[in-house]
Amino acid sequence: MWLFKKANIIDPKSKFHLSTKDILVENGIITKIEDHIPNKNCKEIVFENMYVSTGWLDIGVYLGEPGNEHRETVLTLNEACKKGGFTSVATSGNEMYPITSKTDISFLSNTFDGKAVDIIPIGAISSELKGKELSEMYDLKSNGVIAFSDNNHTIQDTGLLMRALEYCKIFDGLVIQQPTDQQIAKGGMMHEGFMSTNLGLKGIPSLAEIIIIERDLELVKYLDTKIHFSSISSKEGVELIRKAKKDGLQVSCSVNFHHLIFTDEDLNSFDSNLKIIPPIRSKNDQLALWKGLKDGTIDYIESGHLPCDTEIKEVEFPYAAFGAIGLETLFPALNTFSNNKLSLTEVINKINYNKRALFGLENSIAEGDVADFTFFNTDEEWNFELQNIGSKCKNTPFIGMKFKGKVLGTFKSNTFFEN
Repeated sequence: MWLFKKANIIDPKSKFHLSTKDILVENGIITKIEDHIPNKNCKEIVFENMYVSTGWLDIGVYLGEPGNEHRETVLTLNEACKKGGFTSVATSGNEMYPITSKTDISFLSNTFDGKAVDIIPIGAISSELKGKELSEMYDLKSNGVIAFSDNNHTIQDTGLLMRALEYCKIFDGLVIQQPTDQQIAKGGMMHEGFMSTNLGLKGIPSLAEIIIIERDLELVKYLDTKIHFSSISSKEGVELIRKAKKDGLQVSCSVNFHHLIFTDEDLNSFDSNLKIIPPIRSKNDQLALWKGLKDGTIDYIESGHLPCDTEIKEVEFPYAAFGAIGLETLFPALNTFSNNKLSLTEVINKINYNKRALFGLENSIAEGDVADFTFFNTDEEWNFELQNIGSKCKNTPFIGMKFKGKVLGTFKSNTFFEN
């Protein structure tokens, strides 16, 4: 038995939301939630200023295994998840081995034991991510994928995307698009604007995002179906989606948390760890993203977890690969740098609960439910250093930064994983 003492509960759907309670867990099931529960031969867990929510979920993380084990393995992804507070992650694999068959799904279920972290499959939209032919979407859905995405390989072929959306409508599937027009973005290294000109780097204009969003929204309207846009980065993109929601279209979207913390001005140092796709944009874009989170236009915040090894990342900025790891820094960075733009409940909603609702993976802190928890505090100050990183790759712009707020541990499969 486990006894969690004086836990400040953050769960908007629980009757215990915003209350401080003791939580008793027996054989992985929540059996009692009360003001005070005496310890009768329980393993007791208590931390100062301890908050608890249901275990966090992230969508679209990169898994290098199989094929790119030098970037992320099952074991290192597990470690990054535990350190970051995530008990569930959804992945579409990697560019060498996307999830296109039942065999790929079986690999995930067989290699992840699910003890600390649940791995959830996202199927490819197109065969081999080539954007030419549809994958076996119905079979993938039947075998457990929660959505379909070609990751950063945005579907450029309008006809192919139209068929994917039509097909998904039959079995209530969801297409995830990271909206970037590849022809417009080709050769770009950062946001197009004053800073790109000043630094002498080819820019990627917001237009690359706008065109894809406009096109895809027209398809959604015509077909009366649904779509999710990941990694929204521009003010115009937020405005388009806000209007679409007001018009009744079935659209949702998310933002990579790096875009909420950094702007293109931070690229003055040519830090390749800030080279991500879509690019970190201007201060005005960033303000629009925060506004979109606050008013509900942006449904959730994602880590954008994309490990890159030193050979492709620690090179001159123009030659560096796009990507940054993010699972371990998402919560402390938001808690440290959001400047109260969102309440704590809103932050946890955007990190976890909104994702679970959108993808049908809801859980709650209630008696009789499975105990799946993330524990954290909001006031502990600590320095994020290289040796803290659980991911196999270390490509993050946060090394050496002081954070306020920390993930204390997770609880899953009747086991407490302390950080």
